[in-house]
Amino acid sequence: MFFQWVSLDRPGVEVLVMDGSNNAEHKLICQMMAKTTAIVHHRPQETLNLPALWNEGVRLATHGRILISGADFLYSPDFFTEAEKVWTPKRLVMCMTHELPNIGITERMARDWLWNWPRIKVFFAANPKLANGIQYATKELFTEIPFDERLEKLGGMDNLQAYKCERGGYEPFWWEQKNVLHQWHPISRMKFDKQFNDNMKVISDYVKNGD
Repeated sequence: MFFQWVSLDRPGVEVLVMDGSNNAEHKLICQMMAKTTAIVHHRPQETLNLPALWNEGVRLATHGRILISGADFLYSPDFFTEAEKVWTPKRLVMCMTHELPNIGITERMARDWLWNWPRIKVFFAANPKLANGIQYATKELFTEIPFDERLEKLGGMDNLQAYKCERGGYEPFWWEQKNVLHQWHPISRMKFDKQFNDNMKVISDYVKNGD
């Protein structure tokens, strides 16, 4: 539902769903979406981590510009129009996001405002946070500087990509805007802290040694 308000029938737009789960229900949902909307569903044969899934998606993409996104974000109707204003061929646009509130979503709430952008955008009053992996750039950039597959999960991934792009002659641009909301969900703090620490070791080694 992350493109609920964004028109998918505009020229040159394709939505490629990279399904890395082993969950049969997830597979069914993606297949159903692909039959009714402008979505291409791809499920790799082998189990891939998140950066590997993104790299596979870049390889499969048929257009020159790519938006990398998770499934738990909501985009404004004019997201692409606004993104084009800050994008350049040599720029990696890192999209800052805002959090939806930590509350249980009832069926009535979903019906009344979850699908209503003018209402839901009031939550942009919250502080922005990190880009959460939302990146907008050319296919050429993502091909030349692929995501580091040593990072198993999120946690500093945007920072490493920014470092690599800068060294590769591109400009990392942290875009603060009011076009993207992140849907709150519970996480295991202990598990996240461990993966973040593991990722930071990879990032630290890259900053020091360049690899």
